[in-house]
Amino acid sequence: MKIAFNLGSTKAQTFIYNQIISIADKNNKILIFGTDIHSDTFNDYDEIKLYLTPQNKIYHTLYLILNFLKLLTHQPKRFLTTIIYFNGLRKMSLNRKLSWLCQVLPVLNNLPDIFHIQWGKSIESWMFLKYKFGVKIVLSLRGTHINCSPLNDENLRNVYRENFPNIDRFHAVSESLANEALKYGAQKKRIDIIFSPINSKLIKIKKDNWEIDNIFKILSVGRNKWVKGFHIALSAIKEMCDIGININYTIITHDAPSEEILYQIDDLELYEKVFFKTYTDQNKVFQFMSKSDCLLLPSLTEGIANVALEAMLIQLPVISSDCGGMSELIKNGYNGYLFKNRNYISCVNVLNNFLKLPAKEKKIIAMNAKNTIEKNNEIQIIGKKLNYFYQNC
Repeated sequence: MKIAFNLGSTKAQTFIYNQIISIADKNNKILIFGTDIHSDTFNDYDEIKLYLTPQNKIYHTLYLILNFLKLLTHQPKRFLTTIIYFNGLRKMSLNRKLSWLCQVLPVLNNLPDIFHIQWGKSIESWMFLKYKFGVKIVLSLRGTHINCSPLNDENLRNVYRENFPNIDRFHAVSESLANEALKYGAQKKRIDIIFSPINSKLIKIKKDNWEIDNIFKILSVGRNKWVKGFHIALSAIKEMCDIGININYTIITHDAPSEEILYQIDDLELYEKVFFKTYTDQNKVFQFMSKSDCLLLPSLTEGIANVALEAMLIQLPVISSDCGGMSELIKNGYNGYLFKNRNYISCVNVLNNFLKLPAKEKKIIAMNAKNTIEKNNEIQIIGKKLNYFYQNC
């Protein structure tokens, strides 16, 4: 099969790279399109070819012209169809139309059997591949793009309603995300639930001590957005501090904390208890995980949080809200702990109960979590499921 992936204009997350690598074999030819990709990740895979759109204006223009001429000379019928479609994009400004053309021309010059879209918001730009050229369209259902973005964007809701019934196959990492897609006209029989892959060979760090010393070290990792529920976590931390528990709460994030969060920390007088860190090196995040006592995931909504998968493999106990697909991943008291979503008192109760557990019981939970990931999320296992998924297209 000739399978193309559009990774967009932002750095893709590790689990997407793992997903691509999991199907890299002699039976598949994989094409990757985008502008900001860690190309070194794919150096060892002859089956994977990258087509990167330059960001420099001069190179960007040359890239557009070269692909334009290539399509004209090698695929004149395809060229004519594209130009007619291009002229029909009257709602777009000329700059947006040229930007769109620069993205799609390399795809049209290397037309795949299947085009896999990673981000729901971009489907309107790519559905013409199906309508005009018969390419099968696959869409991954990602948390924010399906759970949150359409809620306050009527145009996006309409785009989903118009296109979801025509998408050939959906990839969901949880049942909860699959159910959200049904609201916009996705056909249930076309949705496959396949967990995010984890490459255990790349995560060599493991936690090996579950004793909690005189400071309870709680860790959260995620984007600094309201949907991650850090305000819930802070209220829980305050409650525990007030009953005399010594806590160190660290939040690792790629962006600066919002004014709202900083105000809450100041208002609750938690400035000596809460710390923000920024790491660009994933291994440093894993090292920090191995030295923490638990991962706290207070999210208001999630598909399945990839940071939870990583923590479980590292053997760091996970305490999560029961939002979205997290209750599909975590079996309460077996491989982690769940508290009621948006309820900081429930969070406090679970944290307190976890704190009182003997180290040997925490270890059992951690080992069960690791086994869960190795059984269900290992990259080779997911690769087989994805190959079957693509064949069903």
